[in-house]
Amino acid sequence: TNAEIQACIDSLSPQAIEVPNIGTTTNDQNQIKQFFALINIFKQAKGSDNKWAFTIPLADSSKDTVYTDLDKNSMADWLNKQGFTAKPLLWYINYCLLDDYGTALGDVSAWAGLHYFASRRSTAANAQSDDVLTWNEGNGFLMKLLSKNQLKHIKTKQLVYGIEEKNDEVLVNVYDWQTQKSIQYQSQQVIWAIPQMLRPYLLPQFRADFVKDFDYVPWLVANIQTKPFDTGRGQALSWDNVLYEGDGLGYILTNHQNINQHNTIWQLTYYKTLTSESSTESRKIAIKKTHNDWANEIIADLKKAHPNIEASILKIDIKIWGHAMARPVVGFIHGQSKQQAQVSINNKIHFAHSDLSGISIFEEAFYQGYMAAHKVISATQKT
Repeated sequence: TNAEIQACIDSLSPQAIEVPNIGTTTNDQNQIKQFFALINIFKQAKGSDNKWAFTIPLADSSKDTVYTDLDKNSMADWLNKQGFTAKPLLWYINYCLLDDYGTALGDVSAWAGLHYFASRRSTAANAQSDDVLTWNEGNGFLMKLLSKNQLKHIKTKQLVYGIEEKNDEVLVNVYDWQTQKSIQYQSQQVIWAIPQMLRPYLLPQFRADFVKDFDYVPWLVANIQTKPFDTGRGQALSWDNVLYEGDGLGYILTNHQNINQHNTIWQLTYYKTLTSESSTESRKIAIKKTHNDWANEIIADLKKAHPNIEASILKIDIKIWGHAMARPVVGFIHGQSKQQAQVSINNKIHFAHSDLSGISIFEEAFYQGYMAAHKVISATQKT
């Protein structure tokens, strides 16, 4: 109700409002407060099944149709219906969804859009509920911790090119790039921890029409080495640096956490989601561009905030990820295709990847792996 929203607005701390207010109008500021007040209400909301309306892992969120029906509309439509028209607010929300989902307001489902803001309510003695834990190497830090006691079981430089069932076993055909020979693994249970889009190629004998509903967005990641440069604002760079109305998603200063006082080299990691066309068209456009094409686009974007940055650049390494993450488009999160994809094949091939959740964050990838491991254990015990 309006009274609940107003009460929530009155209780908002300045830290709860994440959108900078420089250059904003009174109407902009009021809408920003109203949006975050609504988010705080959604954070505490529970469905008729007594589950949080939005939580992580996503699968534990309420199945109450009051909330799941939000998946039937876009975030842009939901915001418009609520009367949110302030340009700085819409830009900020769009930026957040591009950053986590690679998908803009008009394509992201309203459920996924609200989940981004309302699913985190953790508490700590020295942090806000939506504070971020990060390391110089990003998720690589977590991967190292998870793998350190399993290194002898991990084989690298091997490419799976076929999976088939035969005589109650699962045969996995692999090409070893080091020996340049094909080998075959015989298994009782297999965990498939790769995107669903590869099913038609690796599991052609098992029909999976629902795979067509899994859409993946291409991304550009550029690692830029620079000499320390004048930021143009008389202050040091932050860890995460966002350009208002930039062409990309800004950049991270990856050596921001180094404890030495003076870095002679700055390492910037710049991100851009390629959504100018459909995912397929974006990939076609991206593959035609040269390194110089991309470098010029990146530098032009960075110059908006740092006009003199080009003279400080030492090196730019660019990587295009053609299928970087699954897109939580309208109807996908609570649709049939995502549910069908999670079903194991003959209790032997089990699926685990963040695309099964519909949003590509580490917590969801971990959850899917956890659930697949339980399916393997259960299947093994039955046999």
